[in-house]
Amino acid sequence: MSESNFEALLMKAVDGVLTEAEERELEAYLEAHPEAVDELEDYREIKEVTDQMTERMLADARLEPFRETPGQRSFSWVAFAMIFAGLTMILAFTFERLFADPDVPWAIRFGAALVLGGVTALFLRTLWRRVRTLGTDPYEEIDR
Repeated sequence: MSESNFEALLMKAVDGVLTEAEERELEAYLEAHPEAVDELEDYREIKEVTDQMTERMLADARLEPFRETPGQRSFSWVAFAMIFAGLTMILAFTFERLFADPDVPWAIRFGAALVLGGVTALFLRTLWRRVRTLGTDPYEEIDR
């Protein structure tokens, strides 16, 4: 067996995609060359580490990859609270006037109610998704 064929079989063995014939060929080579067993083990250890790295990257991708500092987080919360409070006040005033005026057509009232319902639903969905991901990072102790 050539060296390049052996390398290809090593890669396939580490990935677990050897055919039966290739597995027999690799076993025969390893019996004839016992020093190659260590090389196979090295490849398996490297594969294990890279699999763990891939798992970590995928876990990070499922969570929010950017991690704010406590100061940034506080600033964001204050800014969002101000925006939310301001929009709530404006919308409450607008909807109160909209629904209090008998001259406003029913289609406008219904459309405004749909917009308010949609915005509320999206806000609640976003809030729910955010709350659900809190404390679910399996690598939290590593990031400290």
